Amino acid sequence: MCVGDQAVESKVATLLVPGTEDPSSVLMNGGMTLRWEGSDGSTKSVRKFRERRPTQLIDENLCLPELYLHFLHPRFCVNEDELDSRLKGGNDNSELRIVLPEMYISKSANVWAELEGDIQQKFGIVLDFLCDQGEVPINSQNKSSSVKRRVFSLVVARPKCDITIPKEKFGIPSEADLYVFAQNHRSVSFMNAEEIDAFETCISEFADHSSEYIRAFATFLKVFFEGGFGYNKRKYVNGNGGCYLPVNQGIAALGVNPAFEGQLGIATGFPYTVSHQHLPFIDTVPVTISAISDMSERHARYGLCFTRCACVWEGDAYASDDTLDFHCVLPHGGFYYVPANLKKYKEIGGLVYAFGEDRKTTNQVMSL
Repeated sequence: MCVGDQAVESKVATLLVPGTEDPSSVLMNGGMTLRWEGSDGSTKSVRKFRERRPTQLIDENLCLPELYLHFLHPRFCVNEDELDSRLKGGNDNSELRIVLPEMYISKSANVWAELEGDIQQKFGIVLDFLCDQGEVPINSQNKSSSVKRRVFSLVVARPKCDITIPKEKFGIPSEADLYVFAQNHRSVSFMNAEEIDAFETCISEFADHSSEYIRAFATFLKVFFEGGFGYNKRKYVNGNGGCYLPVNQGIAALGVNPAFEGQLGIATGFPYTVSHQHLPFIDTVPVTISAISDMSERHARYGLCFTRCACVWEGDAYASDDTLDFHCVLPHGGFYYVPANLKKYKEIGGLVYAFGEDRKTTNQVMSL
């Protein structure tokens, strides 16, 4: 597997470049010193880096649509003191919880009065699945619970990235400091074909429904079925540095239409090809959107890349010139997609979609 024109044989290290300057410029201009233990056993302080950009696949059929953040309505957020904190698997950087409120639980509730025919049947399948997989919220400290609500825990993948884009233009809460990748609910991996079809149909049909309550439910279903972005605030324990407690400010699904007038979307350009050494398979989850999973065998699983992330390795210039190779196409983070299993990932590698790029810009760069 190659990155650019350089075969990757040595171990690849992931480096987060500090500061606000373009990460590639920091490395190219000697703005960072890296203590590197080489494959030959030597240890050197390296200040010279050579950029080796990955190959891009200029193929319209592999491009993702521009994506817009659609935030969960507060009614789908867990109330303060509703759940016993001792039942949680960590803080908001490791687990996020969402709730299905009482008003949606009953198939005969007023909010569903307009449903009929095929969509009513598929909604019934969705609601049965949610009620079976959800937990009843309870807090032994205040001895309260509600069997009319269901709570779902979403595992947060490893990247916890600083926000590097203008928050207000994308609809991101102003107090948020970082974003995390909230994976879809673990039960989604065990759905049968009928359940998958029911979820996909309801998400599609409800997203543009005339009822605000049903549109909000569609966003909940997208977060549950597809995963989404969580936006957390750093609540520092002592002052403005050191240890902090992440506090969630909102959870967003990704849609292809703006959530409000003037909202900016998250654009990605043509994907970059990378070897299996560059991105961890273990931080990915199965792709549940069939339009994406059908693109190629590399689109079976996906994960989130860190912002300001550079991949560094030994190329042919290290032994002679103490120069390390790197690529950094992710100043604002991105998605990456990999095949369904480790063996195939090692054979054909994966794809990286960088946030902030677009096909027009990429074509201009490639034509120079």
